[in-house]
Amino acid sequence: MSHIQYLDELVKEYLLFRGFCNTMKALDSELKADKDKGFRADRIVDQIVIFINSYDLIALRDFWTNLDQKMFSKLEAHFSPAIRKLESSVLKFYVINTVSNNKTDKMLEFFSKMSSELQGQPEWKEWFALPYVRNPEESHIFAVYFTRHWQDTLLASLHNLLALTFQSIPPPTLASFEDEAVKMRRLIEEVETLKAKLASLGVQDNAEGRFNVVEQSRTELMDDFYIIGKRETVSATTSVENQSLSLKNIMRNISGGIPTSPILGRKQQLQTSSSRRFVTSSSVDEKRSSSKTRVSSQRSIGADTSPIQKLENKASPKFKDSEQPTDVGDTKIPETDGPYLLLSQEVQEIHNSAITQCKFNNSGSLVASGDVDGVVKVWSTSPAPKVLATFQCKSNVVAIDWLGKHERFFILGTKAGSVYLCDSAEKKVVWELGNQSGSPLKDSRVLYVCCSPSEPQIVCSVAFPVPNGGDPQGKLFLLDVKTRKLERSLSLIGDSSHSVLVGCCTYNHNGQLLVAGATDGVVRIFDIRKGECFDSWLAHEGSVLSLQLSADFTSCFTLGQDGKFCQRNLNQSGHRVWETTLPEPLASGIHGQLFTFDQTGHFVLICGRTEDSINQVNPQGLSPVLSLGMNKGGGGQGAFSTAVDWCSANDCSTCLVGMSDGKIKISTLLQQ
Repeated sequence: MSHIQYLDELVKEYLLFRGFCNTMKALDSELKADKDKGFRADRIVDQIVIFINSYDLIALRDFWTNLDQKMFSKLEAHFSPAIRKLESSVLKFYVINTVSNNKTDKMLEFFSKMSSELQGQPEWKEWFALPYVRNPEESHIFAVYFTRHWQDTLLASLHNLLALTFQSIPPPTLASFEDEAVKMRRLIEEVETLKAKLASLGVQDNAEGRFNVVEQSRTELMDDFYIIGKRETVSATTSVENQSLSLKNIMRNISGGIPTSPILGRKQQLQTSSSRRFVTSSSVDEKRSSSKTRVSSQRSIGADTSPIQKLENKASPKFKDSEQPTDVGDTKIPETDGPYLLLSQEVQEIHNSAITQCKFNNSGSLVASGDVDGVVKVWSTSPAPKVLATFQCKSNVVAIDWLGKHERFFILGTKAGSVYLCDSAEKKVVWELGNQSGSPLKDSRVLYVCCSPSEPQIVCSVAFPVPNGGDPQGKLFLLDVKTRKLERSLSLIGDSSHSVLVGCCTYNHNGQLLVAGATDGVVRIFDIRKGECFDSWLAHEGSVLSLQLSADFTSCFTLGQDGKFCQRNLNQSGHRVWETTLPEPLASGIHGQLFTFDQTGHFVLICGRTEDSINQVNPQGLSPVLSLGMNKGGGGQGAFSTAVDWCSANDCSTCLVGMSDGKIKISTLLQQ
């Protein structure tokens, strides 16, 4: 429900458009007295703490009653005991606060007003003796309630309950309209993509039928679709479920993956082995894995080869003399059994300088990419790459992140110290925060920005110059997206002889924890609600360049300046699961996302200086499974990767690789 505040703004905009000024004033007045706090769990918890610290029992009771009637009542019945227990704990917190601050009159007032309601509850039986107990903080009955651990646990549990409640409340139609529109647009784009691929395959077959090879073309067409007719025949005697055809099976047959034709009698071919190896420190014996790539059939009909075939020919692996694929007529079919099939690959040339960031939005329908010249492009990848909006900044774009669950808004940060909120649909900058008077970013240099997944909040890593010309001072700011105000500054504590700058960070699933990697090689975990660092470990010798959490949020993956890629266990205070040395050194001066996972979290795409590869994550480290091709620059100059991202939709997925020459490589994969 974090987008409710955005909906409030939309309603205001509509009222202004219609000229309903009195209605808008009434709406503003009610929003100021909003007890729901914009459905933000952190603000509701803060309001409860305010009532407790101000000893306002009546306001506390009214506030909880409102939550119970409007929110908690929407939960299923089995949550009722937990809600009642939390309510009781909040009241106990109130009583403990009166005792801790010697507010005896407020404690007596509580028991006077609440006695009729609490007398019948067994858990309150011993609490009525509290006013007569000396030093209750030392009593075995009440001592635990005076500890900071119990109080923090209570507030954390309350926050989690509120977050669960907001997820369970059915959103209004206005709130779900944009999500439904995005889903429909994505489905239309997928249909168009499949139509284009089928049309290309039809063109390919027609081209092969020219120059007195009509009979051969007819044979090839029957061969490609033989499996469909075969399975339709079998389906008469077997269940429909077992014999249902999927896009995956059809594409595997068309691309030469299943030697099922009785006409051509295709044979399985040799598999190519990757010569690239990873050195894994968690295993005594090095485990060497083969990199397997499946490519489509290569036709030798000359000038009539289709665009898709030309692209597949470029993506085909180079065989040694002893590994030449077997010729079947005029067709060469390398066969592999890798987890991914490379369907197509193309290069997008929409930037004129090195790419610094390229990221999909949450649905994968849009991409935002930025370069060192300060140009940001918003574009779609399907059915064909198309630029939808362009933004021009004043300096190098160092960070881009899409805002929460929104499909159209994204945050970008520049090297000049400015942060922008951009609307990709309206093609405009909503607001800019930089060197204005009173701005927390004044005279700073932005290093990284990251958006909360649950709240309209961003974390901004900045560096401030030191007057005597020493190392810049790093800070982590929490900013409210709606008000543009500083909510909190997170403390960075490191070696006193070195400045600590955060170059990458990410939230956990509910936005309550922030994991940050810094230039001192240390990974720190912050409690966002308290603004404190409660855990840290040394991950690399040198800067942490990029980090991500696992799909289940129990592990942290980091890539460092020392060329090592490692996995740490978050449940065991940074315990090293494994550590791998990359086969080639990383390029210097890059700021983008250097690795990204697929939706399962089992495969990872890593930036490379000369080659980008997909690797499988296993308990011992990484095993290469697919190469996305060698990196080549224009004019004979070698280009290297600067940023990657990966978006999956069912069995198909799209990988982006931003390059130092301004190009973006788009690879379409099919999961086998």
